[in-house]
Amino acid sequence: MDADVGKITINPDAQTQQEFHAKLKRKKNILSKAKKRAHELSQTKKGKTINVFANIGRLEDTENAIANGADGIGLYRIEQIYLSLQKPPSPNELYE
Repeated sequence: MDADVGKITINPDAQTQQEFHAKLKRKKNILSKAKKRAHELSQTKKGKTINVFANIGRLEDTENAIANGADGIGLYRIEQIYLSLQKPPSPNELYE
């Protein structure tokens, strides 16, 4: 399956498999380089600083945002909190 182009190949031949593995290896390499630079300052080529914010909905999202160098929180998605409760959360529960 190639989700980048929305294509599923059933019983791929050897060449198709090799091409897919090469593409996967390139993507992993790009991701590895990005993770190494995740905490660097984000700037345009002209030197303008750009803040990168993460959207979160759970504690794990916050941990991932920190680990991946986010500068802050862009959107706090609270619908997951509401859906997991029998009654609406109190302001203190939302803060926690």
